[in-house]
Amino acid sequence: MANLIINRNFKIWLHPNYIYFNTAEGKQYIETLKVLHDFTESVIRERKLTRKIGQSNSEAKENGGDDGIKRRLAFLDLLLDSAESQKVPLTDLEIREEVDTFMFEVRRRVFLYLKRSN
Repeated sequence: MANLIINRNFKIWLHPNYIYFNTAEGKQYIETLKVLHDFTESVIRERKLTRKIGQSNSEAKENGGDDGIKRRLAFLDLLLDSAESQKVPLTDLEIREEVDTFMFEVRRRVFLYLKRSN
């Protein structure tokens, strides 16, 4: 995915959407993005179901877990907690967008860190 984005940025003739999305690379981008979104949505659905059943990490955090060590909530759990506590809860689409943004930024920062350390 990152290679597709970088390649598009370097090729100015691929900047207009109506051109890019009619190329093989643009179609590959759409397919890859769909796979990523489907994966993120399935993780969100599974996590919501797990939380509904009562097997959430927040219980482990409050109770100290099996080994007595307090655990931190995962980013997705924090988003879901926030969404549940608001008057107008976040939709699954909004949660997915936040998770996607977070994952993209983490990947970018790790890449930059590794690039600087070489």
